[in-house]
Amino acid sequence: MHKRGKAKRFAILMTVLVAFAASFSGSSTQADAGFSLGGTSAEVHDQSLTRSELTNIQLLHPNSTWRYLDNGSNQGTAWRTTEFNDSAWSGGMAPLGYPVFKTTSLFGGIRKTISYGANSSMKHRTSYFRTAINVSDLADYTQIIGTFGMDDGVILYVNGQEVYRYNMPEGEANDQTLSSATVEDPATETADLTQALKGVLHEGVNSFAAEVHQRSDNSSDLYWEMQLIANPAGSI
Repeated sequence: MHKRGKAKRFAILMTVLVAFAASFSGSSTQADAGFSLGGTSAEVHDQSLTRSELTNIQLLHPNSTWRYLDNGSNQGTAWRTTEFNDSAWSGGMAPLGYPVFKTTSLFGGIRKTISYGANSSMKHRTSYFRTAINVSDLADYTQIIGTFGMDDGVILYVNGQEVYRYNMPEGEANDQTLSSATVEDPATETADLTQALKGVLHEGVNSFAAEVHQRSDNSSDLYWEMQLIANPAGSI
């Protein structure tokens, strides 16, 4: 009697264990199927990663290195083009300008001080800046936003074409052109450049050229910095 009761309890225990093992095995198989390569969950996960990777793409980072010319010369128009050789120009990390304590909340203080010439009452009216970026997957960019730190006025060219102008009179500018108004402290401005860059920005290397103009010959400061972001959050 004692042996038959013990055997019965053992049989019941084995039945419970088998049922538990079957249940556990079923859950494991379902999880594995959910994360298997090519499964639905894996596909959704891949799409999520792709969407994330296509958001807030830094095409031009703050604190990038720019070539600059600060000798007060008239550079005409050739300096704006992709083919221009700027290897003889100086180089430094943005923000660039003077004096060193000038700053913006977004970009910070000046990292590279440039020259205004020998006479503080007759400073160079125009300073020139160039850099380049490498673009890929251009077809995936639905919106491109530029953010600028400037003092006083600026005209920006991409691959030789004007795409942005701030605080500058209309028409062709030269080294003697003054900005439209005085900027007491460096201004930070954001602009949607999507339309301006259509047909201008292309796959591969693209040149960026900026001319920064003073309002007066005795202007106290100059500041230049920018960033370029493709597909800012919320645009796709």
